[in-house]
Amino acid sequence: MDEMIEQVNPTHVTLDDLEELINSLSPEEVEELAECDPDDSSMPPSMRCVYRCNKQATGEMDRDHLINGLKDIALSIPDKEEKVKFELGIKRGKVFVPNPEDAVKKEDSGESSDEDEDEIRTRMQDQEKAAAAREFIEALDRADENDIHDFAEILGLTFQDHCVMTPLKVFPTEPPNNTNVDEVIKKASENDAELMDINLNNIKYITPAKWEALFNALKENSTVESVSAANCDITDSIIQLLCSCLEVSFFSAATV
Repeated sequence: MDEMIEQVNPTHVTLDDLEELINSLSPEEVEELAECDPDDSSMPPSMRCVYRCNKQATGEMDRDHLINGLKDIALSIPDKEEKVKFELGIKRGKVFVPNPEDAVKKEDSGESSDEDEDEIRTRMQDQEKAAAAREFIEALDRADENDIHDFAEILGLTFQDHCVMTPLKVFPTEPPNNTNVDEVIKKASENDAELMDINLNNIKYITPAKWEALFNALKENSTVESVSAANCDITDSIIQLLCSCLEVSFFSAATV
């Protein structure tokens, strides 16, 4: 029983022991340990893209011999079967159709025909990108659930059927708040019986001094029943004044 316990008990391994273990491995075992998955994104590219050639050197490089060898290899590989067979006078694939709006813009701008080749090439690339974007949008509009699965696989994404977008709730825009803050503070200080609801929503740039004056007035006020102050850029210090006001008002109501 003691021998079995000694076998399963973990032993402390140091760097010296690890170095001794690596030195005891054969070259084939070391090479096998050095191999890593080229598709593992957690490994650095320098380890995933290491090229190891096990072939023996054939001597000095002969360029002509190399080119002829590549040609022979290429000719020996059979061609892939064409999905659409070639027929004279029939175009295969998507035929490029120029956008008439681009031609109209070119005529209106009066561009000269002696344009630089780089500008022409850039314009053609932009037209190809725009055509590809339009084609992609049209394909998405016509796509069903199976097509969406195929698009997700091409882009390397995971399509989840149970994920549904929540419709956006559009609320009507609130009218501008024309409440006079100074007048509210004055009425709250005088304990005006008509001041029962205070609405300060969406009023910006109320100074901390006015907030302090309002909350100090509400501590002694007995008519105000509700205070609304949404979207007013209230800071932490103002919240502390509000809490002290609520604390005094709560205990005063409890006492009454």
